[in-house]
Amino acid sequence: MSWFTDLLDRGVTEKAAAPKSKPLADPVTKVKVDLINSEHLFYDLLFGDTAQTSGRNEIVERAIIDRVSEALINPKSIRFQSFPKALKDTLDKIDSDEDIKDIKKSLEQDPILASDVVRLANSVAFSNSSNQVTSLQVAISRVGFQNIKQLVTAAVMERMMRQVSPLYFKLFGEKIWQHSLLTARICERKAKQIGYDPYSAFFIGVIHDIGKIAIFSELVDAVQKSEEDSEPGSLYFRKVMTSLSKQLTYNIVRSWELPQAIIDPIKQHVVVGKVQTDHKLVDILVESKLISELNLLYLEDMISLEEAALIFEKRGYDESNIEFLQQSKAS
Repeated sequence: MSWFTDLLDRGVTEKAAAPKSKPLADPVTKVKVDLINSEHLFYDLLFGDTAQTSGRNEIVERAIIDRVSEALINPKSIRFQSFPKALKDTLDKIDSDEDIKDIKKSLEQDPILASDVVRLANSVAFSNSSNQVTSLQVAISRVGFQNIKQLVTAAVMERMMRQVSPLYFKLFGEKIWQHSLLTARICERKAKQIGYDPYSAFFIGVIHDIGKIAIFSELVDAVQKSEEDSEPGSLYFRKVMTSLSKQLTYNIVRSWELPQAIIDPIKQHVVVGKVQTDHKLVDILVESKLISELNLLYLEDMISLEEAALIFEKRGYDESNIEFLQQSKAS
């Protein structure tokens, strides 16, 4: 029995429990839909698939939840207090149609940021070429002026994530960052297809999990200070983290005083699944987030293409999204 099939069995209601020997497709219609979701699987990727209803870290986790609950009232009491000045200055220059040489000079004032831009320009997220670039000038030329905003934004946001906690980033942050960046790129692509501003979609995708990142940082700090030797991540903690992280993301983003075109979709994302939303960028974000989560799970061999297609079907999405997973495996 595959790990995924076991997850499905965990979701079968008592009245409709199906024998484990049945094909994967048979019991699916009897499974609670809320258990067949990529977020649940994604937490297993981060914490492992052995989470219990409660655990030895229950006290630590509840303390973190209390801390985050306070931050929901005052987001400035937690990480990500202000919008990065380096990003704002660069975006202002780009939006003012300044010469690309001036943008390059601006980035060169921050050597670390400049090096991050070069590194990301060589990543699969921004380049299909096997030829590595080693200079900022070539990096900007490779991605093109239209994509320089996305590249600089990605470099700055990744840097913010790394600064929250180096240990945290090593443990969980890289997967969260990979997920955020891929979500952003898919958001950008889907926005272009329907005539929406691709940069707004990209930016929303790259910041949509900031609340979760802040919570993970609190998690690592708390575990370091505790005497517990077990890994956190109980089912209770995962559930509460999911319910709090979206609201925390919105509060942090709102404190940055960003344009309403960015704030509104993030605000509506908080209530997705609870009330009907009418913002197309929210729909794009939710779909892109699902694709990104399944992509990482597929790359880790935690689900197959058939199982990913099953999730797309249950969520009402076109299974042509499978091409995103196939392309990632090939690269």
